[in-house]
Amino acid sequence: MMKMEFGKKASSRKGQAAMEYLMTYGWAILVLVIVIAALYYFLPKTQDTCLFQQNFECGGLPQIYVEGTNNELFVSVKLSNKLPQTVENVVLVCTDAGTGDVTSSLFADGISYPGTIGAGVSFDALEVPCVKADGSSISSNEGAGFKGILAVSYSLSSDVDPNIKHITTGTISGTVLKK
Repeated sequence: MMKMEFGKKASSRKGQAAMEYLMTYGWAILVLVIVIAALYYFLPKTQDTCLFQQNFECGGLPQIYVEGTNNELFVSVKLSNKLPQTVENVVLVCTDAGTGDVTSSLFADGISYPGTIGAGVSFDALEVPCVKADGSSISSNEGAGFKGILAVSYSLSSDVDPNIKHITTGTISGTVLKK
C-alpha cells in the first residue's frame, strides 16, 4: 500500500513541476507578444525618404499629403540641380507607376517649374500632383503610407532642340499628411 501512495505523490509533484514550467514560460511568451505588438503599432510604417541616383538631389524629406474632397495626393520637396549646366522647361510629376513606365505622356498631368535652374541651384517643387500610369489622380488617406516615383522632365540649356526632353526619376516614400 505504501508504494501506491509514494507513486501518487511523485506523479503529483511531476504534474506540479510541469504546470510551473508552463506558467513561467507562458507568461514570458505573453510579455514578448505584447512588446512586439506595441512596437508594430507605435513604429512608423513608412520611412520618409527621397532619393535620386543622378542629376537631381533632394534637399530634405518629402511632404506627401492629400488635399481636396477627393483626397488627391500631392508631394512637395526641395530639389537641387546636380548637373553641370542649367536646366529649363522643368516639369515634375509623382507616380506609383514603375520606373520603366515613366514616359513623356505622364508629364501632361505634371506641374511646370517656371524659368531656368542653374547648376547647383536648389528649388522648391511644390504641389507636385501624384498620378497613376494612366494619368488619373491618386487618392489616399491621412496616415497611410505612400511609396512612389518623383519624375523630372527637363531640357538642357545646351540642347540643340529643347523639345527633346530628358527624364530622370527618384524614389519617394512617406506617411501621408492632410493639408
